[in-house]
Amino acid sequence: MSEVAMESAEASYQDSIHQEAIKQVVEGKSPIDATLLRLSDWMNPILVKETRQALKSRQFIATFALTLMAVLFWTILSIGLSVPGIYYLPGGPTLLVGYFIILMIPVCVVVPMSAFRSMASELEDGTHDILSLSTLSARQVVLGKLSVALLQSMIYFSAIIPCIALTYLLRGVGVGVLFLTVVGTIGFSVIFSTIAILFATVGRTRDTQVLMTVILFLVLGPISFYWIAAVIAMINYSPPIENWYFWFWIGVVFLFGASYVWLGILAASAKIGFATENHSTRIRWLLILQHCFFLWVAVGISAYELNDGGELWIVLLSFLGVHWGIVGTLMIGERSVLSPRTQRTLPRSFLGRLFRTWLNPGAGPGYIFCVTTFGSSLLVIALTQSLETKLNKPWTVPVATYAAAITAYLALYLGVIRGMTLVLSQRGQSKMLISSILVILALFGGGVLPMMLSYWGSGFYTVTYESYSFTHVPWTLAQIVEMKGTVDGAMIWLLLSAVIVFLCNLLFAYRDVMLIRLETPKKVRDETFDVVEEDAVLIDPLAPDS
Repeated sequence: MSEVAMESAEASYQDSIHQEAIKQVVEGKSPIDATLLRLSDWMNPILVKETRQALKSRQFIATFALTLMAVLFWTILSIGLSVPGIYYLPGGPTLLVGYFIILMIPVCVVVPMSAFRSMASELEDGTHDILSLSTLSARQVVLGKLSVALLQSMIYFSAIIPCIALTYLLRGVGVGVLFLTVVGTIGFSVIFSTIAILFATVGRTRDTQVLMTVILFLVLGPISFYWIAAVIAMINYSPPIENWYFWFWIGVVFLFGASYVWLGILAASAKIGFATENHSTRIRWLLILQHCFFLWVAVGISAYELNDGGELWIVLLSFLGVHWGIVGTLMIGERSVLSPRTQRTLPRSFLGRLFRTWLNPGAGPGYIFCVTTFGSSLLVIALTQSLETKLNKPWTVPVATYAAAITAYLALYLGVIRGMTLVLSQRGQSKMLISSILVILALFGGGVLPMMLSYWGSGFYTVTYESYSFTHVPWTLAQIVEMKGTVDGAMIWLLLSAVIVFLCNLLFAYRDVMLIRLETPKKVRDETFDVVEEDAVLIDPLAPDS
Protein backbone atom coordinates (compact mmCIF):
# COMPACT_ATOMS: atom_id res chain seq x y z
CA MET A 1 0.00 0.00 0.00
CA SER A 2 2.88 2.33 0.74
CA GLU A 3 4.32 1.82 -2.74
CA VAL A 4 0.95 2.46 -4.33
CA ALA A 5 0.54 5.60 -2.24
CA MET A 6 4.00 6.79 -3.17
CA GLU A 7 3.31 6.19 -6.89
CA SER A 8 0.00 8.04 -6.57
CA ALA A 9 1.69 10.95 -4.81
CA GLU A 10 4.42 11.01 -7.48
CA ALA A 11 1.81 10.98 -10.25
CA SER A 12 -0.09 13.76 -8.49
CA TYR A 13 3.10 15.78 -8.15
CA GLN A 14 4.00 15.29 -11.85
CA ASP A 15 0.47 16.25 -12.84
CA SER A 16 0.63 19.45 -10.78
CA ILE A 17 3.98 20.36 -12.42
CA HIS A 18 2.46 19.64 -15.83
CA GLN A 19 -0.59 21.81 -15.10
CA GLU A 20 1.63 24.61 -13.79
CA ALA A 21 3.72 24.49 -16.99
CA ILE A 22 0.57 24.67 -19.11
CA LYS A 23 -0.67 27.59 -17.02
CA GLN A 24 2.61 29.45 -17.52
CA VAL A 25 2.44 28.90 -21.28
CA VAL A 26 -1.18 30.01 -21.52
CA GLU A 27 -1.19 32.84 -18.97
CA GLY A 28 2.51 33.77 -18.82
CA LYS A 29 5.06 33.70 -16.03
CA SER A 30 4.61 37.37 -15.14
CA PRO A 31 1.99 40.10 -15.59
CA ILE A 32 3.99 41.43 -18.56
CA ASP A 33 3.90 38.00 -20.23
CA ALA A 34 0.17 37.75 -19.60
CA THR A 35 -0.38 41.19 -21.14
CA LEU A 36 1.70 40.30 -24.20
CA LEU A 37 -0.15 37.01 -24.63
CA ARG A 38 -3.52 38.78 -24.54
CA LEU A 39 -2.18 41.35 -27.02
CA SER A 40 -1.01 38.61 -29.41
CA ASP A 41 -4.45 36.98 -29.24
CA TRP A 42 -6.05 40.34 -30.04
CA MET A 43 -3.76 40.98 -33.01
CA ASN A 44 -4.50 39.92 -36.54
CA PRO A 45 -3.40 36.28 -36.96
CA ILE A 46 -2.12 37.11 -40.45
CA LEU A 47 0.22 39.66 -38.84
CA VAL A 48 1.60 37.08 -36.41
CA LYS A 49 2.10 34.40 -39.05
CA GLU A 50 3.55 36.63 -41.75
CA THR A 51 5.86 38.45 -39.30
CA ARG A 52 7.44 35.19 -38.19
CA GLN A 53 8.00 34.14 -41.78
CA ALA A 54 9.25 37.55 -42.94
CA LEU A 55 11.78 38.08 -40.15
CA LYS A 56 13.26 34.63 -40.69
CA SER A 57 13.45 34.90 -44.48
CA ARG A 58 16.75 35.30 -46.31
CA GLN A 59 15.39 38.28 -48.21
CA PHE A 60 14.80 40.30 -45.03
CA ILE A 61 18.12 39.33 -43.45
CA ALA A 62 20.08 40.15 -46.62
CA THR A 63 18.26 43.46 -47.19
CA PHE A 64 18.64 44.55 -43.59
CA ALA A 65 22.36 43.69 -43.60
CA LEU A 66 22.95 45.52 -46.89
CA THR A 67 21.06 48.57 -45.57
CA LEU A 68 23.27 48.74 -42.47
CA MET A 69 26.40 48.32 -44.57
CA ALA A 70 25.25 51.09 -46.94
CA VAL A 71 24.58 53.43 -44.02
CA LEU A 72 27.98 52.71 -42.50
CA PHE A 73 29.74 53.18 -45.84
CA TRP A 74 27.94 56.47 -46.57
CA THR A 75 28.65 57.80 -43.06
CA ILE A 76 32.38 57.10 -43.34
CA LEU A 77 32.62 58.36 -46.91
CA SER A 78 30.61 61.57 -46.38
CA ILE A 79 32.33 62.59 -43.15
CA GLY A 80 35.73 61.58 -44.47
CA LEU A 81 35.39 63.73 -47.58
CA SER A 82 34.06 66.68 -45.53
CA VAL A 83 37.03 66.86 -43.16
CA PRO A 84 38.29 69.44 -42.20
CA GLY A 85 35.50 71.64 -43.60
CA ILE A 86 32.92 69.80 -41.49
CA TYR A 87 34.22 71.68 -38.41
CA TYR A 88 33.23 75.01 -39.96
CA LEU A 89 30.50 74.33 -42.57
CA PRO A 90 27.11 72.56 -42.14
CA GLY A 91 27.41 68.92 -43.13
CA GLY A 92 23.89 67.74 -42.29
CA PRO A 93 22.15 68.22 -45.67
CA THR A 94 24.61 66.10 -47.66
CA LEU A 95 24.54 63.31 -45.10
CA LEU A 96 20.72 63.41 -44.86
CA VAL A 97 20.23 63.09 -48.63
CA GLY A 98 22.33 59.90 -48.66
CA TYR A 99 20.49 58.41 -45.67
CA PHE A 100 17.14 59.24 -47.25
CA ILE A 101 17.98 57.56 -50.57
CA ILE A 102 19.30 54.48 -48.73
CA LEU A 103 16.08 54.35 -46.68
CA MET A 104 13.85 54.68 -49.74
CA ILE A 105 15.18 51.46 -51.28
CA PRO A 106 14.00 49.02 -48.58
CA VAL A 107 10.83 50.79 -47.38
CA CYS A 108 9.48 51.93 -50.76
CA VAL A 109 10.77 49.15 -53.03
CA VAL A 110 11.62 45.97 -51.12
CA VAL A 111 8.77 46.08 -48.59
CA PRO A 112 5.97 46.80 -51.15
CA MET A 113 7.29 44.08 -53.47
CA SER A 114 7.42 41.69 -50.52
CA ALA A 115 3.77 42.52 -49.75
CA PHE A 116 2.92 42.01 -53.43
CA ARG A 117 4.53 38.56 -53.54
CA SER A 118 2.97 37.58 -50.22
CA MET A 119 -0.56 38.32 -51.42
CA ALA A 120 0.11 36.91 -54.88
CA SER A 121 1.40 33.62 -53.45
CA GLU A 122 -1.76 33.32 -51.33
CA LEU A 123 -3.86 33.50 -54.49
CA GLU A 124 -1.58 31.39 -56.71
CA ASP A 125 -1.17 28.54 -54.22
CA GLY A 126 -4.83 28.51 -53.25
CA THR A 127 -4.18 29.12 -49.55
CA HIS A 128 -6.58 32.06 -49.62
CA ASP A 129 -9.41 29.61 -50.33
CA ILE A 130 -8.64 27.97 -47.00
CA LEU A 131 -8.54 31.35 -45.26
CA SER A 132 -11.93 32.22 -46.74
CA LEU A 133 -13.41 29.26 -44.84
CA SER A 134 -12.14 30.61 -41.53
CA THR A 135 -13.61 33.38 -39.43
CA LEU A 136 -11.24 35.92 -40.99
CA SER A 137 -12.90 38.38 -43.35
CA ALA A 138 -11.32 39.57 -46.59
CA ARG A 139 -10.61 42.97 -45.03
CA GLN A 140 -8.77 41.33 -42.12
CA VAL A 141 -6.56 39.44 -44.56
CA VAL A 142 -5.67 42.64 -46.42
CA LEU A 143 -5.10 44.58 -43.19
CA GLY A 144 -2.88 41.75 -41.93
CA LYS A 145 -0.71 41.91 -45.05
CA LEU A 146 -0.50 45.69 -44.79
CA SER A 147 0.38 45.51 -41.10
CA VAL A 148 3.27 43.15 -41.85
CA ALA A 149 4.61 45.58 -44.45
CA LEU A 150 4.32 48.48 -41.98
CA LEU A 151 6.11 46.46 -39.29
CA GLN A 152 9.00 45.67 -41.63
CA SER A 153 9.26 49.34 -42.56
CA MET A 154 9.40 50.28 -38.87
CA ILE A 155 12.35 47.93 -38.37
CA TYR A 156 14.26 49.66 -41.16
CA PHE A 157 13.33 53.06 -39.75
CA SER A 158 14.48 52.07 -36.26
CA ALA A 159 17.90 51.21 -37.68
CA ILE A 160 18.38 54.41 -39.72
CA ILE A 161 16.63 57.10 -37.64
CA PRO A 162 19.55 57.37 -35.13
CA CYS A 163 21.80 58.14 -38.09
CA ILE A 164 19.28 60.69 -39.38
CA ALA A 165 19.34 62.34 -35.94
CA LEU A 166 23.11 62.69 -36.38
CA THR A 167 22.54 65.08 -39.29
CA TYR A 168 20.87 67.56 -36.91
CA LEU A 169 24.06 67.69 -34.83
CA LEU A 170 26.11 68.45 -37.94
CA ARG A 171 24.01 71.60 -38.54
CA GLY A 172 22.21 72.72 -41.67
CA VAL A 173 19.02 70.67 -41.12
CA GLY A 174 16.07 71.69 -38.95
CA VAL A 175 13.83 69.51 -36.84
CA GLY A 176 10.84 70.31 -39.07
CA VAL A 177 12.64 69.02 -42.17
CA LEU A 178 13.64 65.82 -40.37
CA PHE A 179 10.08 65.30 -39.15
CA LEU A 180 8.53 65.85 -42.59
CA THR A 181 11.11 63.59 -44.24
CA VAL A 182 10.55 60.68 -41.86
CA VAL A 183 6.76 60.97 -41.62
CA GLY A 184 6.40 61.50 -45.37
CA THR A 185 8.53 58.45 -46.15
CA ILE A 186 6.45 56.35 -43.75
CA GLY A 187 3.30 57.56 -45.50
CA PHE A 188 4.65 56.73 -48.95
CA SER A 189 5.70 53.29 -47.72
CA VAL A 190 2.13 52.60 -46.55
CA ILE A 191 0.67 53.93 -49.82
CA PHE A 192 3.07 51.87 -51.94
CA SER A 193 2.35 48.71 -49.92
CA THR A 194 -1.40 49.26 -50.31
CA ILE A 195 -1.04 49.71 -54.07
CA ALA A 196 1.12 46.57 -54.25
CA ILE A 197 -1.44 44.48 -52.35
CA LEU A 198 -4.24 45.84 -54.56
CA PHE A 199 -2.33 44.97 -57.74
CA ALA A 200 -1.65 41.47 -56.41
CA THR A 201 -5.39 40.82 -56.06
CA VAL A 202 -6.15 41.71 -59.68
CA GLY A 203 -5.17 38.35 -61.18
CA ARG A 204 -4.65 34.84 -59.88
CA THR A 205 -2.55 33.43 -62.73
CA ARG A 206 1.21 33.73 -62.96
CA ASP A 207 1.09 35.55 -66.31
CA THR A 208 -1.23 38.20 -64.87
CA GLN A 209 0.99 38.60 -61.83
CA VAL A 210 4.02 39.24 -64.05
CA LEU A 211 2.06 41.91 -65.93
CA MET A 212 0.96 43.49 -62.64
CA THR A 213 4.57 43.53 -61.45
CA VAL A 214 5.63 45.51 -64.52
CA ILE A 215 2.71 47.94 -64.13
CA LEU A 216 3.52 48.30 -60.42
CA PHE A 217 7.06 49.40 -61.20
CA LEU A 218 5.77 51.84 -63.83
CA VAL A 219 3.38 53.38 -61.28
CA LEU A 220 5.66 53.50 -58.23
CA GLY A 221 8.84 54.52 -60.04
CA PRO A 222 7.82 58.05 -61.06
CA ILE A 223 6.16 58.69 -57.68
CA SER A 224 9.38 57.68 -55.89
CA PHE A 225 11.50 60.01 -58.03
CA TYR A 226 9.09 62.91 -57.42
CA TRP A 227 9.25 62.33 -53.66
CA ILE A 228 13.05 62.16 -53.72
CA ALA A 229 13.18 65.44 -55.67
CA ALA A 230 10.71 67.03 -53.22
CA VAL A 231 12.76 65.98 -50.19
CA ILE A 232 16.01 67.23 -51.73
CA ALA A 233 14.33 70.58 -52.49
CA MET A 234 12.94 70.69 -48.95
CA ILE A 235 16.42 70.03 -47.49
CA ASN A 236 18.06 72.72 -49.61
CA TYR A 237 15.26 75.27 -49.16
CA SER A 238 13.79 75.00 -45.66
CA PRO A 239 9.95 75.04 -45.70
CA PRO A 240 8.08 77.72 -43.75
CA ILE A 241 7.21 75.49 -40.80
CA GLU A 242 6.24 78.50 -38.68
CA ASN A 243 3.36 79.33 -41.05
CA TRP A 244 -0.01 77.76 -40.17
CA TYR A 245 -1.00 77.72 -43.83
CA PHE A 246 1.87 75.34 -44.56
CA TRP A 247 0.62 72.88 -41.91
CA PHE A 248 -2.89 73.22 -43.27
CA TRP A 249 -1.63 71.88 -46.60
CA ILE A 250 0.26 69.12 -44.77
CA GLY A 251 -3.00 68.09 -43.08
CA VAL A 252 -4.85 68.13 -46.40
CA VAL A 253 -2.21 65.93 -48.01
CA PHE A 254 -2.31 63.54 -45.02
CA LEU A 255 -6.10 63.14 -45.23
CA PHE A 256 -5.81 62.82 -49.00
CA GLY A 257 -3.31 59.94 -48.66
CA ALA A 258 -5.25 58.26 -45.84
CA SER A 259 -8.44 58.25 -47.92
CA TYR A 260 -6.67 56.56 -50.82
CA VAL A 261 -5.09 53.99 -48.50
CA TRP A 262 -8.52 53.07 -47.15
CA LEU A 263 -9.91 53.02 -50.69
CA GLY A 264 -7.16 50.58 -51.70
CA ILE A 265 -7.95 48.38 -48.69
CA LEU A 266 -11.65 48.25 -49.58
CA ALA A 267 -10.90 47.56 -53.25
CA ALA A 268 -8.44 44.75 -52.42
CA SER A 269 -10.94 43.25 -49.96
CA ALA A 270 -13.59 43.31 -52.67
CA LYS A 271 -11.30 41.53 -55.14
CA ILE A 272 -10.54 38.60 -52.81
CA GLY A 273 -13.97 38.50 -51.15
CA PHE A 274 -17.04 36.63 -52.33
CA ALA A 275 -18.11 37.90 -55.75
CA THR A 276 -21.81 37.91 -54.90
CA GLU A 277 -21.42 40.22 -51.89
CA ASN A 278 -22.17 43.93 -52.16
CA HIS A 279 -18.69 45.45 -51.89
CA SER A 280 -19.49 48.43 -54.11
CA THR A 281 -21.68 50.43 -51.73
CA ARG A 282 -18.92 50.98 -49.16
CA ILE A 283 -16.44 51.97 -51.87
CA ARG A 284 -18.86 54.42 -53.48
CA TRP A 285 -19.70 56.07 -50.17
CA LEU A 286 -15.99 56.61 -49.65
CA LEU A 287 -15.68 58.07 -53.16
CA ILE A 288 -18.48 60.52 -52.35
CA LEU A 289 -16.72 61.60 -49.15
CA GLN A 290 -13.46 62.05 -51.06
CA HIS A 291 -15.16 64.15 -53.71
CA CYS A 292 -16.86 66.37 -51.13
CA PHE A 293 -13.59 66.75 -49.22
CA PHE A 294 -11.69 67.90 -52.32
CA LEU A 295 -14.40 70.36 -53.34
CA TRP A 296 -14.82 72.00 -49.95
CA VAL A 297 -11.06 72.28 -49.47
CA ALA A 298 -10.99 74.18 -52.76
CA VAL A 299 -13.89 76.36 -51.60
CA GLY A 300 -12.07 77.18 -48.36
CA ILE A 301 -8.85 78.04 -50.16
CA SER A 302 -10.75 80.21 -52.66
CA ALA A 303 -12.32 82.12 -49.77
CA TYR A 304 -8.91 82.59 -48.15
CA GLU A 305 -6.97 83.49 -51.32
CA LEU A 306 -9.31 85.91 -53.05
CA ASN A 307 -6.71 86.73 -55.71
CA ASP A 308 -6.44 83.14 -56.87
CA GLY A 309 -8.10 83.80 -60.23
CA GLY A 310 -9.51 80.26 -60.51
CA GLU A 311 -6.20 78.53 -61.31
CA LEU A 312 -6.55 76.34 -58.21
CA TRP A 313 -9.92 75.10 -59.44
CA ILE A 314 -8.41 74.21 -62.82
CA VAL A 315 -5.73 72.09 -61.14
CA LEU A 316 -8.27 70.43 -58.83
CA LEU A 317 -10.75 69.69 -61.61
CA SER A 318 -7.98 68.23 -63.77
CA PHE A 319 -7.00 65.90 -60.92
CA LEU A 320 -10.61 64.93 -60.24
CA GLY A 321 -11.13 64.30 -63.96
CA VAL A 322 -8.26 61.80 -64.02
CA HIS A 323 -9.45 60.30 -60.72
CA TRP A 324 -13.03 59.74 -61.91
CA GLY A 325 -11.80 58.60 -65.31
CA ILE A 326 -9.84 55.76 -63.71
CA VAL A 327 -12.62 54.94 -61.23
CA GLY A 328 -15.27 55.07 -63.96
CA THR A 329 -13.23 52.78 -66.22
CA LEU A 330 -13.20 50.16 -63.48
CA MET A 331 -16.89 50.67 -62.68
CA ILE A 332 -18.11 50.14 -66.24
CA GLY A 333 -16.36 46.75 -66.17
CA GLU A 334 -18.02 45.71 -62.92
CA ARG A 335 -20.38 42.71 -62.78
CA SER A 336 -23.87 43.20 -61.34
CA VAL A 337 -24.16 39.90 -59.48
CA LEU A 338 -25.69 39.85 -56.01
CA SER A 339 -26.55 36.91 -53.80
CA PRO A 340 -30.15 36.54 -52.61
CA ARG A 341 -29.00 37.32 -49.05
CA THR A 342 -27.51 40.61 -50.26
CA GLN A 343 -30.63 41.47 -52.28
CA ARG A 344 -32.63 41.31 -49.03
CA THR A 345 -30.77 44.45 -47.88
CA LEU A 346 -31.70 46.57 -50.91
CA PRO A 347 -33.89 49.64 -50.31
CA ARG A 348 -37.64 49.09 -50.46
CA SER A 349 -39.05 52.63 -50.71
CA PHE A 350 -39.24 54.70 -53.88
CA LEU A 351 -36.86 57.38 -52.60
CA GLY A 352 -34.42 54.77 -51.36
CA ARG A 353 -34.36 53.06 -54.74
CA LEU A 354 -34.10 56.42 -56.51
CA PHE A 355 -30.99 57.57 -54.63
CA ARG A 356 -29.34 54.34 -53.45
CA THR A 357 -29.67 52.18 -56.57
CA TRP A 358 -26.59 53.85 -58.05
CA LEU A 359 -24.54 52.59 -55.11
CA ASN A 360 -25.19 48.96 -56.08
CA PRO A 361 -22.60 47.01 -58.11
CA GLY A 362 -22.91 46.94 -61.87
CA ALA A 363 -21.74 48.78 -64.97
CA GLY A 364 -24.96 50.78 -65.38
CA PRO A 365 -25.19 52.16 -61.83
CA GLY A 366 -21.42 52.74 -61.84
CA TYR A 367 -21.58 54.82 -65.01
CA ILE A 368 -24.48 56.96 -63.76
CA PHE A 369 -22.82 57.33 -60.35
CA CYS A 370 -19.51 58.47 -61.84
CA VAL A 371 -20.99 61.08 -64.19
CA THR A 372 -23.51 62.53 -61.74
CA THR A 373 -21.05 62.70 -58.83
CA PHE A 374 -18.53 64.66 -60.86
CA GLY A 375 -21.35 66.73 -62.36
CA SER A 376 -22.28 67.84 -58.84
CA SER A 377 -19.10 69.92 -58.92
CA LEU A 378 -20.92 72.38 -61.20
CA LEU A 379 -23.28 73.33 -58.35
CA VAL A 380 -20.42 74.01 -55.93
CA ILE A 381 -18.53 75.96 -58.61
CA ALA A 382 -21.61 78.09 -59.34
CA LEU A 383 -22.02 78.97 -55.64
CA THR A 384 -18.31 79.75 -55.25
CA GLN A 385 -18.25 81.86 -58.41
CA SER A 386 -21.21 83.92 -57.24
CA LEU A 387 -19.38 84.54 -53.94
CA GLU A 388 -16.22 85.59 -55.78
CA THR A 389 -18.24 87.99 -57.95
CA LYS A 390 -19.90 89.63 -54.93
CA LEU A 391 -16.46 90.18 -53.40
CA ASN A 392 -15.31 91.87 -56.63
CA LYS A 393 -12.74 89.13 -57.24
CA PRO A 394 -14.05 87.38 -60.37
CA TRP A 395 -12.23 84.39 -61.82
CA THR A 396 -9.99 85.06 -64.79
CA VAL A 397 -10.49 81.55 -66.24
CA PRO A 398 -13.77 79.85 -67.24
CA VAL A 399 -13.93 77.31 -64.43
CA ALA A 400 -17.58 76.36 -64.99
CA THR A 401 -16.98 75.69 -68.70
CA TYR A 402 -13.91 73.62 -67.82
CA ALA A 403 -15.92 71.51 -65.34
CA ALA A 404 -18.77 71.06 -67.83
CA ALA A 405 -16.29 69.86 -70.47
CA ILE A 406 -14.77 67.25 -68.13
CA THR A 407 -18.27 66.04 -67.16
CA ALA A 408 -19.15 65.71 -70.83
CA TYR A 409 -15.95 63.78 -71.55
CA LEU A 410 -16.71 61.34 -68.73
CA ALA A 411 -20.24 60.82 -70.03
CA LEU A 412 -19.07 60.45 -73.64
CA TYR A 413 -16.03 58.20 -73.38
CA LEU A 414 -17.23 56.02 -70.50
CA GLY A 415 -20.65 55.64 -72.11
CA VAL A 416 -19.25 54.58 -75.48
CA ILE A 417 -16.77 52.19 -73.86
CA ARG A 418 -19.51 50.68 -71.70
CA GLY A 419 -21.52 49.84 -74.81
CA MET A 420 -18.47 48.34 -76.50
CA THR A 421 -17.67 46.31 -73.38
CA LEU A 422 -21.14 44.79 -73.36
CA VAL A 423 -20.64 43.69 -76.96
CA LEU A 424 -17.05 42.46 -76.81
CA SER A 425 -16.88 40.81 -73.40
CA GLN A 426 -17.58 37.12 -73.18
CA ARG A 427 -18.38 34.90 -70.28
CA GLY A 428 -15.36 34.25 -68.09
CA GLN A 429 -13.41 37.29 -69.32
CA SER A 430 -12.43 40.22 -67.14
CA LYS A 431 -14.62 43.15 -68.13
CA MET A 432 -12.41 45.56 -66.19
CA LEU A 433 -9.38 44.58 -68.26
CA ILE A 434 -11.35 44.98 -71.50
CA SER A 435 -12.77 48.36 -70.48
CA SER A 436 -9.32 49.62 -69.45
CA ILE A 437 -7.79 48.64 -72.80
CA LEU A 438 -10.70 50.18 -74.74
CA VAL A 439 -10.46 53.49 -72.83
CA ILE A 440 -6.75 53.78 -73.59
CA LEU A 441 -7.36 53.05 -77.27
CA ALA A 442 -10.31 55.48 -77.42
CA LEU A 443 -8.33 58.33 -75.86
CA PHE A 444 -5.42 57.68 -78.19
CA GLY A 445 -7.65 57.51 -81.26
CA GLY A 446 -9.70 60.54 -80.20
CA GLY A 447 -6.48 62.53 -79.86
CA VAL A 448 -4.69 61.45 -83.02
CA LEU A 449 -7.61 61.47 -85.49
CA PRO A 450 -8.56 65.20 -85.31
CA MET A 451 -4.91 66.24 -85.54
CA MET A 452 -4.45 64.09 -88.66
CA LEU A 453 -7.61 65.54 -90.23
CA SER A 454 -6.50 69.09 -89.48
CA TYR A 455 -3.01 68.42 -90.86
CA TRP A 456 -4.48 66.86 -94.02
CA GLY A 457 -7.03 69.66 -94.46
CA SER A 458 -4.31 72.35 -94.35
CA GLY A 459 -2.37 70.66 -97.14
CA PHE A 460 0.11 69.11 -94.67
CA TYR A 461 1.22 72.55 -93.57
CA THR A 462 -0.04 73.12 -90.02
CA VAL A 463 -2.39 71.77 -87.34
CA THR A 464 -5.22 74.00 -86.15
CA TYR A 465 -8.06 73.44 -83.71
CA GLU A 466 -11.42 72.87 -85.43
CA SER A 467 -14.93 72.00 -84.30
CA TYR A 468 -14.36 68.28 -84.93
CA SER A 469 -11.35 68.35 -82.56
CA PHE A 470 -13.63 68.02 -79.51
CA THR A 471 -12.58 64.35 -79.16
CA HIS A 472 -9.05 65.50 -78.25
CA VAL A 473 -9.32 65.88 -74.46
CA PRO A 474 -6.12 67.80 -73.50
CA TRP A 475 -6.28 70.04 -76.57
CA THR A 476 -9.89 71.05 -75.92
CA LEU A 477 -9.29 71.71 -72.22
CA ALA A 478 -6.25 73.84 -73.04
CA GLN A 479 -8.34 75.86 -75.53
CA ILE A 480 -10.97 76.45 -72.83
CA VAL A 481 -8.38 77.73 -70.32
CA GLU A 482 -6.88 80.02 -72.95
CA MET A 483 -10.42 81.19 -73.85
CA LYS A 484 -9.98 80.69 -77.56
CA GLY A 485 -13.06 81.46 -79.64
CA THR A 486 -12.57 78.35 -81.78
CA VAL A 487 -13.63 76.13 -78.88
CA ASP A 488 -17.27 77.30 -78.90
CA GLY A 489 -18.29 75.10 -81.82
CA ALA A 490 -16.43 72.13 -80.37
CA MET A 491 -18.20 72.58 -77.01
CA ILE A 492 -21.59 72.40 -78.75
CA TRP A 493 -20.69 69.11 -80.42
CA LEU A 494 -19.16 67.77 -77.19
CA LEU A 495 -22.17 68.56 -75.01
CA LEU A 496 -24.65 67.26 -77.60
CA SER A 497 -22.76 63.97 -78.03
CA ALA A 498 -22.41 63.55 -74.25
CA VAL A 499 -26.14 64.08 -73.64
CA ILE A 500 -27.10 61.54 -76.33
CA VAL A 501 -24.66 58.91 -75.01
CA PHE A 502 -25.75 59.52 -71.40
CA LEU A 503 -29.45 59.09 -72.23
CA CYS A 504 -28.76 55.89 -74.16
CA ASN A 505 -26.80 54.43 -71.25
CA LEU A 506 -29.53 55.50 -68.86
CA LEU A 507 -32.02 53.46 -70.90
CA PHE A 508 -29.69 50.45 -71.04
CA ALA A 509 -29.29 50.52 -67.24
CA TYR A 510 -32.90 49.43 -66.67
CA ARG A 511 -31.87 45.91 -65.65
CA ASP A 512 -29.74 47.18 -62.80
CA VAL A 513 -32.35 49.74 -61.80
CA MET A 514 -35.12 47.14 -61.76
CA LEU A 515 -33.17 45.02 -59.25
CA ILE A 516 -35.65 44.92 -56.37
CA ARG A 517 -35.42 43.86 -52.76
CA LEU A 518 -36.11 40.21 -52.00
CA GLU A 519 -38.20 39.35 -49.01
CA THR A 520 -36.65 37.13 -46.36
CA PRO A 521 -38.14 33.60 -46.55
CA LYS A 522 -40.26 32.56 -43.59
CA LYS A 523 -37.95 29.66 -42.76
CA VAL A 524 -34.94 31.96 -42.56
CA ARG A 525 -36.87 34.42 -40.34
CA ASP A 526 -37.91 31.59 -38.01
CA GLU A 527 -34.36 30.25 -37.76
CA THR A 528 -32.99 33.73 -37.07
CA PHE A 529 -35.63 34.29 -34.39
CA ASP A 530 -34.79 30.97 -32.75
CA VAL A 531 -31.08 31.83 -32.65
CA VAL A 532 -31.86 35.20 -31.07
CA GLU A 533 -34.08 33.52 -28.48
CA GLU A 534 -31.31 31.02 -27.62
CA ASP A 535 -28.77 33.81 -27.24
CA ALA A 536 -31.17 35.75 -25.04
CA VAL A 537 -31.66 32.90 -22.53
CA LEU A 538 -28.10 31.58 -22.75
CA ILE A 539 -26.59 31.16 -19.27
CA ASP A 540 -22.89 31.76 -18.71
CA PRO A 541 -21.58 28.75 -16.70
CA LEU A 542 -18.52 30.75 -15.62
CA ALA A 543 -20.52 33.63 -14.18
CA PRO A 544 -20.30 34.07 -10.39
CA ASP A 545 -23.22 33.01 -8.25
CA SER A 546 -25.65 35.79 -7.47
